[in-house]
Amino acid sequence: MSTLSWQKFHELSLALAERLKPHLRSDHSKIGIEQRPVMEGLILMAAGLALGLDPVLDEKSNLNAKDPELFIPRNLGDFKSDFDYDMHPLIPHLQCDGLIPEALKASFTNRTFYFSTSGSTGEAKTVAKSASGLLAEIVQLKALYQLEENSGIVSLVRPFHIYGFLHSFLLPLFGNISVNYWPLQSVLASQENGFPPTVDLLVSVPAHWNLIKRIWAETYTTRVVSSGSVFGKERSEELAQYKGAFDHYHEILGSTETGGIGHRLLEEQSPVYTLFEGISFEEREGGSEIFSPFVYPERSVFSADRLEINDPSGRTFLHLGRADRIFKYSGLRHSLSEVEDLLKALSECSQVLACFDEVEGVAQGGVLSAWLEGDASGIDWKGLQSQYLERTSCPYPRRLHVLETFPRDAQGKVSIAALKAMTGGL
Repeated sequence: MSTLSWQKFHELSLALAERLKPHLRSDHSKIGIEQRPVMEGLILMAAGLALGLDPVLDEKSNLNAKDPELFIPRNLGDFKSDFDYDMHPLIPHLQCDGLIPEALKASFTNRTFYFSTSGSTGEAKTVAKSASGLLAEIVQLKALYQLEENSGIVSLVRPFHIYGFLHSFLLPLFGNISVNYWPLQSVLASQENGFPPTVDLLVSVPAHWNLIKRIWAETYTTRVVSSGSVFGKERSEELAQYKGAFDHYHEILGSTETGGIGHRLLEEQSPVYTLFEGISFEEREGGSEIFSPFVYPERSVFSADRLEINDPSGRTFLHLGRADRIFKYSGLRHSLSEVEDLLKALSECSQVLACFDEVEGVAQGGVLSAWLEGDASGIDWKGLQSQYLERTSCPYPRRLHVLETFPRDAQGKVSIAALKAMTGGL
């Protein structure tokens, strides 16, 4: 494990900033952070902030090189030849060994951060977030997880999308906390390889479930947090078998646009979420209007999530799915979620995703497609289709694709665009 103190991190970012400065133009106002090794990307981001540039964090490597305001240093080898730190450590570890430099924290305030969305709930796009809104969320997250100074975080997610950035970078930075970033693809998560015997907060996504079970064989995790992707009934039931390996397993509901909306404990197996402080919502056609301090300087933001107050206090709510998952077929409204749930139950595949593409000239209004993840060798497709049509009024997908494993991004999310790319589009 390669350990770097927050003080040394700050010094390296300032040194890199000095090397980058001669290459800046007067019209540069943003710095692009493309998909890079974790520590290199973080140091580059901090260097950009020291130069007064707003970071654009893009794990998809879709930055617009023609944007005159965007500075994209492609090859850091041109700038860091005399660094006394390997910016590509196998297991990056930021160690809190005292107070974190105030100048480092100050560089992260009064800035705008740009995040590329995953595209899992629509088209991928770039969303601007104010430092004030992000820091307001950090205060509540630290209180939710009951973290103290010098606590230890292990992150299984990269810190370059908003969920990872909040939990595995801003939270340690402003909470005086140590963090290590575990490289899932290259190092087995075991104590023999340096994984700690106890962890105060393990940052994860639902796709890490099997890995977390292996970690629990050796490590006690006081708290685990998962993003609000579907955790699933089967995992929730299995979670009860591991109660002695953790105290609480949190799920955060939110998005890049809204920030966190609410949270719940997965071990309670309840669908009810609790709103973060200062957040409320109102029903709108096609979704909800979210009023939140996390979207500052805006007062509110629209979300396609359908939310429903659960109790008279107005502090708990139910997530009823996304309004944009409704499609019209031959003039009738249907739910993509119903299509997915029924196909999953009948096929016994691990995950099913469906989408409806409006196509001009198609009598029904478009084409319904579905993708199944898992082993389909034993499926009787004619029998499945017959059972499907007996149980629902939803149309049967015109195109049905089976993949052994879905393509997942750094957050463990699956996008329809990636599935289409693998299976030839529409």
